[in-house]
Amino acid sequence: MSSRSTKFGWFVDKNFILPFYINKKLIFSYVVLPYQTIYKDETLTIIEEKNFLNDVVDIVKSQMKYVDFIAQPPSSVVFGVYPDGCLYTRFGSYQIRLDQSEQTIFSNIHTKHRNAIKKAIKDEVFIKEGLDFKEIAVSLIKDTMLRQNMMSPQKTVLYKELNALKNNIKIYVAEKNGIYQGCAIVYYDCSCAYYIYGGSISHPYSGSLNLLHWQIIKDMKSKGIKIYDFVGARINPIKGGKLEGIQRFKSRFGGKMKVGYLWKYPIKPLKYKLFEYLKYSYAFLSGNKYIGDIIDQEIKTKTILLTFDYELFFGDDSGTLENSILKPTSILLDSLNKSGIKATFYIDTIYIERILDLNLKLEYNLIKKQIQDMVRTGHRVELHIHPHWYDAIYQEGSKKWVFPTYEHYKIQSYTEIKVQNIINKSVRILYDIIKEVDDEYRLHSYRAGGWCIQPFDKLKKALLQHKILVDTSVMQGIKSNNNIHYFDFTKLKNIEAYRFTDDVLIEDKNGKFIEMPIGTFCASMFFKIINKILLKLTNSKIYGDGKGINMDKKSVFAKLGSRRRPLSIDNMSSFLINIAINKSRSRNIIFISHPKSISLESIKCLDKIIKRYNFKTLYDMEH
Repeated sequence: MSSRSTKFGWFVDKNFILPFYINKKLIFSYVVLPYQTIYKDETLTIIEEKNFLNDVVDIVKSQMKYVDFIAQPPSSVVFGVYPDGCLYTRFGSYQIRLDQSEQTIFSNIHTKHRNAIKKAIKDEVFIKEGLDFKEIAVSLIKDTMLRQNMMSPQKTVLYKELNALKNNIKIYVAEKNGIYQGCAIVYYDCSCAYYIYGGSISHPYSGSLNLLHWQIIKDMKSKGIKIYDFVGARINPIKGGKLEGIQRFKSRFGGKMKVGYLWKYPIKPLKYKLFEYLKYSYAFLSGNKYIGDIIDQEIKTKTILLTFDYELFFGDDSGTLENSILKPTSILLDSLNKSGIKATFYIDTIYIERILDLNLKLEYNLIKKQIQDMVRTGHRVELHIHPHWYDAIYQEGSKKWVFPTYEHYKIQSYTEIKVQNIINKSVRILYDIIKEVDDEYRLHSYRAGGWCIQPFDKLKKALLQHKILVDTSVMQGIKSNNNIHYFDFTKLKNIEAYRFTDDVLIEDKNGKFIEMPIGTFCASMFFKIINKILLKLTNSKIYGDGKGINMDKKSVFAKLGSRRRPLSIDNMSSFLINIAINKSRSRNIIFISHPKSISLESIKCLDKIIKRYNFKTLYDMEH
């Protein structure tokens, strides 16, 4: 730590040790944590570490008043937990165990990497090691950072570290025909070696960098070091991006990803913002682009969770199964499967129950096959209940349904015993379909028909019984109260997932249920007009052949309090979809769409966001 600062020390209590040093730049002082929390006892828990980190923050606030912020630690420092109130992101690092035989380590390496290593050796790529190569290494690192529009480490700072830690640093270079192809600067102690800096020419000789790391692995193993850490791995790099390629390279050496957190804490928020602004300005004046640290980048990178309500229209014209569910869902699945993106489909179970009651075997088998195809290809299938189907009448000639009443649109219109029976039957219907292709599948989430999740008390017991503990019926800022349905989410404060017990809008950190709100954005009148014009100019005719409920629109989307609108590929121009996403304040955005309401323009929206964002399912987020 003395190589970084003259001010350093340790936060210590009876259970933990956390080293730190203090940096000072201009008028700013900040704490850096160069190592993760050291446990004095292996029986200690993550909760106890979290309490310790909260105490550390309190000490900095109360006893180190000259400190402006706790900075993001180096990417080699992955914490198991983070303190309350900090800025954080999930982060990982690929680590190779070196306490195995060299043969085992090599056999764990991906076939393509092994072949590249063998070819590089055959083609006389030479790996050289020594502090004498520091000029070459620093030059390669600088060139690499410039190509990636990133700021390189300052030469004077790097030289200071190399001189202070020369007994714990190795510099490696790969050379072919007198040309240096790439480099690695490795820091190590008695137990772990860290790949801290690396660089290469723009087109290094094939296999030269693979061989470089293989030589490092062998050398570190010969020193008795137990771990080789590639240092830094994003949990969800953007598909097809540069980071995904870098991580693929690291992962193919056969290591396991250690997953944890990077965190930082602005003690004095205004001064921290000024520090960040000056860094941005300095980078701009230097001809570089400052994109923030890893935490900033990950916070700005939104993750999208695609959900689709698998249902017919409810209104004057239900539409047909073929055109309003099967065909558009098939089009969606084709697009999703080609891109490797997984979605969650909320299945309208009482519709299936009525089909079974009427012995409509052909219709049931078509639905069953499509749901099973979803499960086979890795999509999630979850519970969605519209109880007004019990009042629906089937018309054999048109193969459509009519709804003489919406008395039971809200599941709360039934007694608690009846609600439990409805949920029990719906769960059985889904499991009868799913278990034929995946016997271990478990439902885990629910979406209320028409978002009528309030009040929650009648659903609680049955959902608990089936361990369906995630709800996604809530949307910030919208409400409706008419003769058909009721919900009021205008008092919702959370836009990210939270726990609750009895009221879906009230957070309870000890609650058994998790609410994952549907993403919304503020759609100005100008946005709505432009979207409407663009949709008229494109192929936006929906695939579904029905029409929805004719209700008082003022109570739902025309009067959304803050003009909020759910994020969806339904009725959205592909020219505006990214603008809508950027307007959302959520990091993890749940989209709600409907196969019946999608169009060719919707598929264009989907294709556009697939190229730009990370994707997960709700099940992934919970686990």
